[in-house]
Amino acid sequence: MIALRLLDDLSTERHEGEVYSCSYTPDGGYMLSAGWDGNLRLWDAATTESRLSLPVSTKPLSSCACSPDGKYWLSGSMEGLMGLWEGVSQQAVLTFVGHTRPVSSIAYSPDGQSLVTASWDKQVHLRQVGKEREARILNGHTDIVAGAEFTLDGRQIISWSYDGTIRLWDVELGHEVAR
Repeated sequence: MIALRLLDDLSTERHEGEVYSCSYTPDGGYMLSAGWDGNLRLWDAATTESRLSLPVSTKPLSSCACSPDGKYWLSGSMEGLMGLWEGVSQQAVLTFVGHTRPVSSIAYSPDGQSLVTASWDKQVHLRQVGKEREARILNGHTDIVAGAEFTLDGRQIISWSYDGTIRLWDVELGHEVAR
């Protein structure tokens, strides 16, 4: 079992402030984290050392994800802004308004063709990779949506909210199938 080590000093190997989200790269060799400092950080999973810090926003980042092919990183901010970054060059590919409130979570579908985002704006958004600015809105929650994930077969999305509900959505039809 590998555990992140505690730092003895206030070195540059950390976020300045809270860490809101972490995501493994597909090969499990690295971890991506998003924090209050507006940085995405890449960590070596074996050594727990910080490999790079990418300043992506002057505002706090609330979520992050690695694409299933490992080529791209996606960030979500407390402002509802989202950014797509090329992992090797760390260059911005796309920046857009993803939600009207903080982005709670980002998850890619198992096949890497879709992604789902959840937000404090009470919405779940289903997006197609390559058309990230466009979203199918899945409405139903009445409070902050804390997170959303695809099922292992990618045919459904599960979302959970501060409203006390867990909802199951059909990806193809874009509607709720269970609560």
